[in-house]
Amino acid sequence: GVMLAALMAVLALFNLVSRHEAALLEKGFQQQAREQVERLDVRLSVYTENLHSLRRLWESSQSVEEAEFALFTAGALEDHPDIRALAWVPATSPHMQVVYVSPVNSRLVRGMLLGRDERMLAARDEARDSGKVVIVPQGRSLSAFSDVLLMMVPVYARPSAIVPAEDRAREFAGVVLGVFEPRQLAREGGAFDSGAVMLPMQISEQGLLLPYLQGPAGADTWPMTWETDFSRGGRDWHVTVTSPAGYR
Repeated sequence: GVMLAALMAVLALFNLVSRHEAALLEKGFQQQAREQVERLDVRLSVYTENLHSLRRLWESSQSVEEAEFALFTAGALEDHPDIRALAWVPATSPHMQVVYVSPVNSRLVRGMLLGRDERMLAARDEARDSGKVVIVPQGRSLSAFSDVLLMMVPVYARPSAIVPAEDRAREFAGVVLGVFEPRQLAREGGAFDSGAVMLPMQISEQGLLLPYLQGPAGADTWPMTWETDFSRGGRDWHVTVTSPAGYR
């Protein structure tokens, strides 16, 4: 009877400790997942600021020459390997034809007609009418850019801050387009330039998985998950982070 009672006490203690350790592990995972999504949001802010800086270049000058555009974008491209290309698409160009692009050897090439894709046209109009940075929605039609993130910011004849909403269409001068690859940072330096190990992550928009933002594969046998929703650039995303293999 005494030995049985002792054994039961040991088992109860083991169960209590195990549950405590599991609770700590799950709490740590949730914190890591939350921080990873926050770092992604910070990264999107970096992309947004780069586009805004190019808009300010146009706002401070009557016109921007191609050499000036290349010089201005060189620093951002050198400092941020996940910024794949930056381009200027004037409103007067037919079919959203790319006029300037850096770097010149990018998949986004000078003369490319982006307006052949209805999603590009819709994003341009959304940016023009809102005055804000817009993320181009994903879809099969954007096959040439299926693994990267496309963002654009509108430029007007006057500084955007003083252009009334009703005058945006009339004063619309074009868009600055950015091609970004957040996964590049995950491959080179951890979870979005933090040095931390990246957790498996899926991001979807209206049920469609976004391949350019997927974390590495390899989920745990009995994975823990953490989910959240957040909005950026006119898009609403659902994020699911999963514990990786061997996490428990």
